Amino acid sequence: MPHVRRFGPLALREHVRNGKHTGQWMLDIPASLTNSGKRMRRLYSSERAAEAIARELQRKLELRRLGFVERQNRVSLDFQTAADQWRAELDLAVRASQLRASTRRTNEIRLKMLAAYFAKSDVSTIDRTAIMRYQAQRIAAGLRSSTVNGEVRILRQLLGWLCDSGRLKQMPKSKSIPEDDVLRVEIPTQEQVVQLIEALPAQTRAMVWLMAETGLRPGEARNLPWCHVEQEGGAILIDQFEGWKPKSRQSVRRVFPSPDLFDAIWALPRKGSYVFVGRDPRKPIGNIRSSLEAAARRSGLALSFRVTPKLFRKAFATWQIERNVSLSVVQRQMGHSPGSLVTDQNYIRVSDQVQRDHRLALPVEKARSAA
Repeated sequence: MPHVRRFGPLALREHVRNGKHTGQWMLDIPASLTNSGKRMRRLYSSERAAEAIARELQRKLELRRLGFVERQNRVSLDFQTAADQWRAELDLAVRASQLRASTRRTNEIRLKMLAAYFAKSDVSTIDRTAIMRYQAQRIAAGLRSSTVNGEVRILRQLLGWLCDSGRLKQMPKSKSIPEDDVLRVEIPTQEQVVQLIEALPAQTRAMVWLMAETGLRPGEARNLPWCHVEQEGGAILIDQFEGWKPKSRQSVRRVFPSPDLFDAIWALPRKGSYVFVGRDPRKPIGNIRSSLEAAARRSGLALSFRVTPKLFRKAFATWQIERNVSLSVVQRQMGHSPGSLVTDQNYIRVSDQVQRDHRLALPVEKARSAA
């Protein structure tokens, strides 16, 4: 029998099914407290999240018993409690396949940073000025502007969720920090990438070659199964497979590598379900960052920037635009929504040489020197 914790008339216990703990926690609400007159049981992903809900309900019940009525335009809810409640909502979204587990993990990291700063602050006091103070504090701590903007996006998602649920009156306004560091990202030339690919071991070479030629995300290449390599037509299908799914609906697509690349992929040994496997043939290959750094050293390339798996996706987008490929085609190849600003703003980096090659020269006659 699982241990029961009491919060007034509410009961909190571990959820047990067929004699085994499921890892979830159940909050038992008696029929006397529900609008339907029926007992309610709610499941939460952690004891902490369930306890936060129980304490908030207990507080409201105590206020009601004493004759107090909470004002509708004032929410007395501290940030930590709100964050715990939102975590339960995000976990449910993952189980309902509405949110990627990897996105949930990234959100959790950012949420912890926010909770460390706002802690016991009432969520209704988080206004534009409070957000600006947070941004200033994080920048002073040496964080990149893109990192701080990512954290503030999660803060706005949480506050928006509170507004939708009626626990926050209005959404505070805020501005993102200009991400100047994005503009300094350098793109390698095709010749440099070829040298780098040729310095990699066979399996990693084919994977990087595929990302550079098709613009695949590292996760799309890493989780590519053999059943999605279509020999007839020489295509690669990007679609859901064994617990992994594409980033969005637009990410489901076919890409078409060159014949030489397709032959190189088809000739790889088949050690398991995945095309690119690690030491365990049952699992896809892991992070290839160290392999890329080693290949950069072996190739003798004097690069002024770090070589990362994401670099090849940016390079692909830039090369395609430089080849005068339509932006709509590039968006389809990369799995972006038609008309999305993400492609142009975050991936395309037109080099100085390309701008120099396309400079405009007006046929203005030079002034004759004075006699």
